Amino acid sequence: MVRVNNPNTIAYDNWVAGYHASTIRNTDGTFSIWGENMDATGTGNLLSPQVINSATYPGLTGTVLKASVGGYNQAIILTTDGLFTVGSGGSRSNGYVLSTSVINNSAFTKLNASITPYVAHITNGVAGTGLPPGVGPTKVKMMFASSNVLAITTCDGEVWVISSTYAQLRGNGNAAPSATSWYKVKKSLGVDLTDIVATRGSGTTLYALNTNGDIWTWGFRTIITTASSQNFATKMPLPPLSSGSRIKMIGATASSAEANVTYYALATDGKLFSLGDNNQRQLGLWNASTTPTLTWLQPTYAAGTLPMDNIKWISPQEHYTSGSLSNGEGSASINVINSNGILYNWGYNRRGMLGRPNKQPSTPNSPDNMYDPAIPENSLTAVANQNDPYQINSSTTWNAVETGGHTTMAVRPCETKLIYAGHQIHGSMGNNDVSDSDYNQYYFTNDNTPELKICGASAVNHQIAGGVTTFCQGSTFTVNSSPAGGTYNVTSGNATGNNPFTVTGPGDIVITYTSSCGSPDTFILYQKDFGNLTFPYPQASATINASNSVWLGPNVTGIPNSDCSIQPTDAADGFSITNAVCGSGTSATPWTVRANQTLTFNVTINGSGAQKPVYWALWYDVNGDGDFTDTDDMFYTGNSTHNGPTPTSFQTIIPTSVTTLPANTIAAIRIVATASLTTFTKQLNGDVQLANGEVEDYFINYNTATVCENCFNLPTGGLPDSYTKTGISSLEGFANGWPNNVPNGFIAIESKNKGFVITRIKNVSLIPTANLVAGMLVYEIDASCVKLFNGTSWKCLEKDCIPIAINP
Repeated sequence: MVRVNNPNTIAYDNWVAGYHASTIRNTDGTFSIWGENMDATGTGNLLSPQVINSATYPGLTGTVLKASVGGYNQAIILTTDGLFTVGSGGSRSNGYVLSTSVINNSAFTKLNASITPYVAHITNGVAGTGLPPGVGPTKVKMMFASSNVLAITTCDGEVWVISSTYAQLRGNGNAAPSATSWYKVKKSLGVDLTDIVATRGSGTTLYALNTNGDIWTWGFRTIITTASSQNFATKMPLPPLSSGSRIKMIGATASSAEANVTYYALATDGKLFSLGDNNQRQLGLWNASTTPTLTWLQPTYAAGTLPMDNIKWISPQEHYTSGSLSNGEGSASINVINSNGILYNWGYNRRGMLGRPNKQPSTPNSPDNMYDPAIPENSLTAVANQNDPYQINSSTTWNAVETGGHTTMAVRPCETKLIYAGHQIHGSMGNNDVSDSDYNQYYFTNDNTPELKICGASAVNHQIAGGVTTFCQGSTFTVNSSPAGGTYNVTSGNATGNNPFTVTGPGDIVITYTSSCGSPDTFILYQKDFGNLTFPYPQASATINASNSVWLGPNVTGIPNSDCSIQPTDAADGFSITNAVCGSGTSATPWTVRANQTLTFNVTINGSGAQKPVYWALWYDVNGDGDFTDTDDMFYTGNSTHNGPTPTSFQTIIPTSVTTLPANTIAAIRIVATASLTTFTKQLNGDVQLANGEVEDYFINYNTATVCENCFNLPTGGLPDSYTKTGISSLEGFANGWPNNVPNGFIAIESKNKGFVITRIKNVSLIPTANLVAGMLVYEIDASCVKLFNGTSWKCLEKDCIPIAINP
């Protein structure tokens, strides 16, 4: 986590600590959860980390994509099937993320489930998912939860907000605000906030970073040049950045809804800046003044000296904002890790959460509990003695840290045990302890402290050089591991080499890395197939199995073709249109079709290993506007058990509306197949990430002639090299000089009423692989075409054409 320097790819929420509950993303991609009100009833506690699945939460469906905790203790979980919630805001002010008008119970519940009366319902949320209009589960880049607010940043750079309390948080100009609706954030009336890569904030204020490095804020307690509220996203002045540097990470904290917000901005060169309220010394300026700072300044390691120029990671207390300053529940504080791996923190030490002495634990907002930047030292352990290896001091290094409402949690290099400071209650520490205790020193127990492998913060970490996230056959990749200096071994999968590695075939690749941490660490690289449609179409993918796999099309090699997203190809063979006017469905030569034409669509599924059902879906973007959900857009789905190539054919009619489209409109078809039981719908918009399958995309053109010219090269002139010596004829007697007058032939065939019939076969997959020869020709009955084997795969012989651009 601390090594990432790309603002577009920082995963802020692999670890989220709320008030007394937490979630993590594990290194295997699953998520775990623990703490107060986190069991399935929403009123009981999970005393140790539990994987978020249908065993922990009966009724959960889909694959978990995101998880967060906000408010007092309310968790929001996003799966491929939509949003779920569990937990309660209790009696605390600002304790809820979602309004009680959206959900009025604490039990694990799906938002906008297709049942009535609705148990949990967002007014304009998508049916079945609860997400904002037009946003599919896999389009969610970031999901930020805090008191009163849930903010979603999409992969397209939009920000959607639902707020239970403050209308300004919705960022839409305060027009017809509702606590039960999503609102798209805008810069002004009718002008959307766009190109956002991260949205953070507090229970009163939101704060966003865009792809250009600009920062925006809106909400109830904003500070720009003055303390005020902002109904629209307002651009903030940038900190005094060094030349060539930009903001890589943002965060905010607030002591309560009665106080102003404090902003943090971390630059790519390590410089940390703060702006805003200082009522709990959260600016890190060694200044006891409670007057907000309206210009960006740098926190310092000591009073008046040593600005923080080497920070790698920040974790402000951002997921809970108290409704009142007087109750002392709010904590404006922050933990940071610098380039040396040393942890510093400052702000309000509520219940000992910073691991600093709690001088006045019973006095809310006591200045004695407010701290300037320093290293937390000393620790409490199960065996407290001078030789204890878990003692913490000024040279202790850290892999990751997360600041919660009453807690700080951290992990160290080469360790997976959680270290904890602050309020232990109702399982907040995850150590099976139900006692109510404050720890103002970092606490560790050999026996009960949970062992966590947090994605991006495990004892051993791995990153692929160059930001590569996908792997396909023929690609090469290099792994950067920490701690460095270890050895690699491909323990399974189709890859060769020893860093760099080369992918040699389909399927997952398992690599074992042995480092100075001792025990070998195993990580998995998932090979995927992608379509080749580009933005604004969603990107779909499917993992590729090395065996017992399924795919689209004949593909005699017995494994799916891999269209890697970093090497997209324009070849696909799982779909055909029998009676298109012309074309091949590629981006270079789209199929040409006419309005009101009846077409026959042919989908072919395939598989290896044991026969099994293959679930497929087809989306057709008729008007070519970049999505598959318009009224005229088409959707089909089905399933078949594969037994070699298995075709399915059905008819559709091109709507009249295509005659009104602009000239040269290019429409698109997406087809997916998977071995996993999947409920496909039109509203999924082709936005799917599947297991064991394939994705293929095709192109259609309406604005060409209804006939095509043949495409040919002019013949080469000159004298023949030879003449044909052998002829076969059904006629009585040969014409004068035939076949010796036919130039450059080996054999000539002649008839007036008979055809030449080549080998007919039901399906080319019936021909043993060992018998295949490049140039082999057959007529395939299943595909109704003459096919040629090109040495790699079978292809139908089709007429090329030169389209003539006219309206249909």
